[in-house]
This record gives sequence, C-alpha cells and structure tokens, in this order.
Amino acid sequence: PWRVEEREGVGRLMVTTRRVSAGQTLFLEEPIVHGPNQVGSPICLSCYASVTLEYVCTKCGYPMCDQECAGDIAHQAECEILSRGEKPVFENGETEAYHCILPLRMILLARNDPDRFSLADHLMDHEEERKGGEDWNTTERTVVQNLLDKCGGRKFEKMTEFEVQKAVGVLEVNCYEVHS
Repeated sequence: PWRVEEREGVGRLMVTTRRVSAGQTLFLEEPIVHGPNQVGSPICLSCYASVTLEYVCTKCGYPMCDQECAGDIAHQAECEILSRGEKPVFENGETEAYHCILPLRMILLARNDPDRFSLADHLMDHEEERKGGEDWNTTERTVVQNLLDKCGGRKFEKMTEFEVQKAVGVLEVNCYEVHS
C-alpha cells in the first residue's frame, strides 16, 4: 500500500499507493534503538520505569530501578563508556545527561550489530541544515564532547566526531519521542 520516493529538499519518504482510511495501519517496524527522551525526569536506562534517585548504577551513576536493571546486559556496553565520564546531575528533577544515550546506543549498534545498523545507515541526517544552530551547539557540548572527551570514546573506542554527529543527525531527523 506504499512506495518509497525521493524528493528534492526532503529526501526519501514513503507515499501511499491507494486511498487509506484514518487510523489504518500501513507499516509496522521495531525501533532500531530506543532510550530516554533527551530531557525528562529520572528513568531507568534498562526498563524505562520512572525512578527516584535512590538507586544509581554503581559504575556510571545513572538512575536505575535496582541492581538487577543496572546489571542488565543491554546496559553493560554503554555503562562501561559512561562510567568514565561525569556522573549525571539532576536539577529540579531533570538532567542533560540523557542527551548522549541514544547516539551512544546507535554507535554501539553500528559496531556490535552491523547488519541491524545497516537499516539506519542510509537515513538522512541533514547535517548542513542542523550545523551552527542552537541545537547543534547543545549537541556539541552534551553529546559530542561528552562521549569523545569526558567519557574517553575517542581514545578507548576510537569514536570520531563525524560518527557521533551522524548518529545525532539520523536520530534527530528520523526518530520520534514518546512522552509519558
């Protein structure tokens, strides 16, 4: 019921090939990566439950439900990297520390599961349109500098600025946030 087209100034998009009814499902897919909203109250990085700051991962310092969630296999690779950086600081129940989570998960996916990552590798990042704006500057501070320098991603994981900015761009242009 749909096809992929490429349009100038927009990039690739899906277009229906027949009339559709409101609410009709045309396409279903699983997310390639998932994680917390960039700004929000504390949630567990493993199960996404709302949490207090009573329990934090003993390695990276991010809020978690408990030791079981902190030890979840899905959290281990990111925890190793995040543990080398600054611990998250929550002011008025919010933090900028979640900005780096999805891009980090995208980079880890590219390295650990290249076949699955290939589904996202062709997505647009609109870097030129994003470059120099307020969001770009925030991203440089909260994601690029954080992952590459504070968390040692450049040194230990050989991450590059291009790789991090590409992950951010693909996510900003192609993902959506679910607010609870």
